[in-house]
Amino acid sequence: MLDLTQPSHDSTLASIRSQYGLLRIVENSQHRWFTLGDNHVIQGVMDKLQPNLLCAPVNQAMFLSLLPLSANDRVLNLGAGSGCFERVLKNQAIQLTSVEINADIIAAAHHYFLLDETTPIINDCAENFITRCQQSFDVILIDIFSAQSHQALLQKHGFWHACFKRLTCLGKIAINLAPHNEQQVINLLLLLRPLFREFIVIEFKQYKNIVLIASNDCLANITIENIKQQDDPNTVDLAEHINQLLYTQN
Repeated sequence: MLDLTQPSHDSTLASIRSQYGLLRIVENSQHRWFTLGDNHVIQGVMDKLQPNLLCAPVNQAMFLSLLPLSANDRVLNLGAGSGCFERVLKNQAIQLTSVEINADIIAAAHHYFLLDETTPIINDCAENFITRCQQSFDVILIDIFSAQSHQALLQKHGFWHACFKRLTCLGKIAINLAPHNEQQVINLLLLLRPLFREFIVIEFKQYKNIVLIASNDCLANITIENIKQQDDPNTVDLAEHINQLLYTQN
């Protein structure tokens, strides 16, 4: 999700031989994060001084799909990772369901990333879970980024149709993408256009990730100016990290 640019003074807390690659838990004086695989791309990060706030701009951009927070909103998080959304939403009146394919990452979230043991994470892959699920959700967060390759799952019409079926009529999806090229983003938009009417695409100054928000509700209020005026602490610095925010509708 994030790329380390200044790796000095880092300390490795653990190296775990996971089914999906080497899981490394690393920290410096301010942050703790984990990488998976051999290229050391950060896939989950926590501010040690403010663990209940989102510190990664990519996660902050996905968080826009949850605002304004409403009591009893039902949220599905596909790809819980280090548990950043679980920590943020812990004390909110949100009904959160979390799914993570890697059991070692779930254990690390509880042990190294201050995720409360009472916060359950379902050990399952996103495709299996969404296919079997019978619940409805107001927001689905999708962060199943793999450092090894762009997830083939994100190019499957069946997966997106299953997600759409699990959304309420004005529900939203927020996706963290790690595309190799612009065509992959275009292909995904083409898959989603028959299902959703409105889209936000967020590009970042420093990161290669792209966040895509899609809904049949109005998204026109998600603008750079409105983000600057948000009083939520999780988005207070987000605008300065955004290179471009594009709004489009069918």
